[in-house]
Amino acid sequence: MGVRVSVVIPVWNGEAFVARAVHSALAQTLTEIEVLVADNGSTDGTWKVLERLAAEDRRVRPLRALGGQGPDVARNACLDVAQGEWIAVLDADDVMHLTRLERLLGLAEANGAKLVADNQRLVEPAGRILRLAWPSEKLPSRVDAAAFVRANIFGQRMMPLGYVKPVFHRSLIEKSGLRYAPRPRVVEDYHFLYALLRQGAVLNLLPEALYDYVQMPSSLSRSFGVEELSDIRVATEAHFADAGDDQALGSALLERLRSVDAALAHCAFVSAMKQRRPGRALAVLLERPAAIPLVLRYGGESVAKRLKRRRSGARPIPPAAVVGYFGQDCTDSAVIRRIAAFQAAGAQVLGFTFRREKFNRSYRPAWDNLPLGVTCDRNYRGRLGKLIRAAWVLLANRRRLAGISMFYARNIDMALLAWFARLVSRSAAPLVYEVLDVQRAFLGPSPSARLLRWVERRVLARCRLLVVSSPGFVCHYFQPAQRYRGDWFLLENKILGPQLRAMQVPQADVLARVAALRGGRWVIGWFGTLRCVESLRMLAAIAEALPDKVLIYLRGFPTETGLEPFLAVVGRYPNMVYEGEFFSPRDLPTLYSAVDFAWGFDFLDAGGNSDWLLPNRLYDAGYFSVPVLAAARTQTGAHVTNLGLGWTFEAPHAPAVAEFLRRVTAEEVAACRDRIATLPRSLFCEEDDTRRLMNTVLAARLQPALEVPAQASGTASSIS
Repeated sequence: MGVRVSVVIPVWNGEAFVARAVHSALAQTLTEIEVLVADNGSTDGTWKVLERLAAEDRRVRPLRALGGQGPDVARNACLDVAQGEWIAVLDADDVMHLTRLERLLGLAEANGAKLVADNQRLVEPAGRILRLAWPSEKLPSRVDAAAFVRANIFGQRMMPLGYVKPVFHRSLIEKSGLRYAPRPRVVEDYHFLYALLRQGAVLNLLPEALYDYVQMPSSLSRSFGVEELSDIRVATEAHFADAGDDQALGSALLERLRSVDAALAHCAFVSAMKQRRPGRALAVLLERPAAIPLVLRYGGESVAKRLKRRRSGARPIPPAAVVGYFGQDCTDSAVIRRIAAFQAAGAQVLGFTFRREKFNRSYRPAWDNLPLGVTCDRNYRGRLGKLIRAAWVLLANRRRLAGISMFYARNIDMALLAWFARLVSRSAAPLVYEVLDVQRAFLGPSPSARLLRWVERRVLARCRLLVVSSPGFVCHYFQPAQRYRGDWFLLENKILGPQLRAMQVPQADVLARVAALRGGRWVIGWFGTLRCVESLRMLAAIAEALPDKVLIYLRGFPTETGLEPFLAVVGRYPNMVYEGEFFSPRDLPTLYSAVDFAWGFDFLDAGGNSDWLLPNRLYDAGYFSVPVLAAARTQTGAHVTNLGLGWTFEAPHAPAVAEFLRRVTAEEVAACRDRIATLPRSLFCEEDDTRRLMNTVLAARLQPALEVPAQASGTASSIS
């Protein structure tokens, strides 16, 4: 069978990312393709990457283009040798979704079209989806030359339509010999598409986003200077002169010319203001009043950003603030994340932590830390002796406790140690008690559960603040069971700013491996601490029921079953794949780029903690716009439903999920991802949550009169 589509990729110094683009092409459900990659004189290891890719898959054809001449030269080198009936344009730092080519060729066949394209998702290099390029409901289905020009007016709020990545029939360029022009340099895509439309083609658009447009910091297409705008004006004048009797096209081109002039005037205004020549800036606006809306718009946006930065820093943490953090496991990702958040908020951290040797054993704390020894998980009776020894360590180091501004304790045993440390150091610093899980040992009528709850009530009575990661803990446990009426603060398991900077570009080899295993199936990802045995059983049942429909991809560490029993279950099913532990946050972009759904079920403590929690993976998946599958009638399920983050299921859960996977369509999943991408970033990433927490506690210490008393009505005051 011949080549149906030639995928054209120009690249310059793309060693770090070109493999990801190539793999996204090779993984297409439409397999009769060739991938032409033209290296435009790279000075890094790009050519070696291309040679390796070609050795792995003969559909890849590396080409050497004349370097230093812009992407038009590289694209034209590909067009000269393309053998496909259709040609698809792909940038080296972008990614195509698996069904993109199949869907677009289906659109072309249905409409008898020779030029098609789709919506795009704008994403950061680490994979975070920023937004859709165009609102789906506003994207026209058919675009001629005049409509295309009007969709590329400078200063409009919508992204110019010239950024679409077309798939076109080769006959459109064969007879005319059309190729990409070297100038204007920044808008080659616009001018190539315009030329195709002037030949009589009509652009047919798919409203779904099947193309990820990566916004690199160094991208050429992010802004226009005077030189680029001047080149664009010259080219638009030539188009206007060539419009002939086409009044609609001529009117659109004239409007574009005026918008270019306004953009040039805006550049002149900004330049005059930077040179502190307000008179010259005013003269520019008087001469070109069409630039005034641009000045007001962009100036207003700049002022708004400055005000936001100023407000966020209006209440800085006192520079001498020292947080004494008492943690149950210095290798636990939640502990590491919380301490990083305190440091990012400007506080010094003095850690007092145990270590649980379950995983991440080689980790060494990146903060000033006093080790308290090795302890175990859940076994409170077995930990009693270790707590007593830790108390002696604190007593011996009581001088180090004197300068602490806030004692912050994770879990009940650490809260007891923090309380003891506060007593022996004779400190008046406030005690904060953080709860990320309500352990099953605290629930029920047994004498041991009653004793634990009694101890916890004593701690709560001495705390300035209760910190929880889910409101479910307060309304289902602390208020009804512990009769807690004090202040509480919601600090969700969101991604931190420092974590975003630590994320890496998705690893092309992992994505390629998962794509090869996928084979056209849905991929469900279960990542993190794989502690729920019932989830493992459910996923195995789904894998068995849908061998040709679902691939289960597992990464993390199985804490409850142990590794060997876990591997025994996974090994029974060819469509269950476990690839070991991962580094968070570094590997999160890779993991969530490889899957269609995130597993959000948890039954470890069903009827209690599992029903009330909001897990890390809920925020990780949301950040990368991956739909979550979760149990209905739980706090996680309610969160998913309220924000539209995915789908929830009633019991029996495994059959319900299997039936959903049988009938759900690619369009429904794409629509869900697009909806998540429009949600505010603050839902998944911490902005100033920790800073507000510290201000709440430290301000209360500095100004006791501002403390909020426990409310007599029986409702806790939520500070969030």
